[in-house]
Amino acid sequence: MDYGILSLFPIALTIVIAMWLKNISIALFVGAFAGLMVMAGGNPFNAMMSYVVDHLVPNMTDSYCAEVLVLLIFIGGFVKLLEVSGGAHAFASSVTKFVNSRAKAQMAGWVAGIMVFFSDIGSPIIAGPIVQPLTDKMKVSREKLAWILDTTASPLSILVPFLGWGAYIMGLMGTEFKAAGIETAEWDMLLKVWPFQYYALLSLLMVPLVAFTKKNLARCIRQR
Repeated sequence: MDYGILSLFPIALTIVIAMWLKNISIALFVGAFAGLMVMAGGNPFNAMMSYVVDHLVPNMTDSYCAEVLVLLIFIGGFVKLLEVSGGAHAFASSVTKFVNSRAKAQMAGWVAGIMVFFSDIGSPIIAGPIVQPLTDKMKVSREKLAWILDTTASPLSILVPFLGWGAYIMGLMGTEFKAAGIETAEWDMLLKVWPFQYYALLSLLMVPLVAFTKKNLARCIRQR
């Protein structure tokens, strides 16, 4: 069914609420509910029923989603432990004499993201609280730190074969190889195509480039 320009309303509402309340969870909930309201013809009861029955319950009971939720709970506990114990601030204080510039602070986030190659979801959550006191002290914006950690975590998840994404890609390869009658080990093929992972490799190189050239994407767009 074509909803026309009305289909943009939930997205716009989500953005406005996120900017207003500074709370992504509430914004996403309201935006999703607004979208279901549009689909339900403005009936809030049908929209809420669809929200719970068709979307919330199936996703909460999905095995992958359940694993992600459990993982985030454990990681969240570890992060809170770092904050309460003062470990993150102690680390920032101990390395301040070495990391004494904005560029070095950004590179510290890059190195932390590489060393904590856990997963594309878990790595930023673990590395962020460790590096954040340091980047705050060097006046690196938290938005930029988020970009650095995400730009480091996602490519590594693709490049490291024994992480979740590597196993998933090898599973897809195995299915296609079997269908095509190709007798090649998925592990060997994944390593052979490693140099052609242009997105991942260039993303990893982008962080040092931005850090040492002091170029910001937003500033470059404004100058144009």
